[in-house]
Amino acid sequence: MIVNLTQKLDQFSRRWSKRSKKISKIYLLTFLLPLTAIIWRVLYRGYHYNGWEIASTAEGLYMIDGLGLWGAIKQSFYLTRHCAYCGNDGLITHILQGGLAYLFPWEFWPHLISFIFFILVFWFAGISFELKDRQWSILALALGSSATLLSFSVTGGEYIKSLLPHALALLIIFHPFFRKHWWAGILLGLFAIELSWHSYPLAKTIFIPFL
Repeated sequence: MIVNLTQKLDQFSRRWSKRSKKISKIYLLTFLLPLTAIIWRVLYRGYHYNGWEIASTAEGLYMIDGLGLWGAIKQSFYLTRHCAYCGNDGLITHILQGGLAYLFPWEFWPHLISFIFFILVFWFAGISFELKDRQWSILALALGSSATLLSFSVTGGEYIKSLLPHALALLIIFHPFFRKHWWAGILLGLFAIELSWHSYPLAKTIFIPFL
């Protein structure tokens, strides 16, 4: 009887091991599919991008070259509050990308920054809802199901960058750390609001998650 029980347990463990390997491959595939789609977009576009994707970087480079770094930062803060199209002259859209281009000239800085912000938004969203292990694959599938989102993740436009303040807002609202440490939530909230002034105008809807 003991021998039979041992054999059954051994068979069960083997089946579970095979099943877990299959499940692991499926979860790995959920990350590989959107990553492959992004790589394909980069290879397909190559150097064929529109001028608007590097316009902010070019203007930021012009501001730093003409006013110096500190002067460009002050000008950027002024323009985010005193312009008809506020936010498109901010630290993220102009100074960060223009500063990198000033130090290391490369035309794809805005595209790389967009992808980094895309990863940050993905990461903050997962942390906000305290996703565990394989639960991250659900979020990866959700992001990967949007062809528009994947395309904008590797373009030089400012659209993806405007999502970061909202991701920080979700982090403040849902993560238990900020429920226990309200002062940290206030500080990060003020930072997220200020960040929205330096992003694409859609970022200024950051007040919606807090309602």
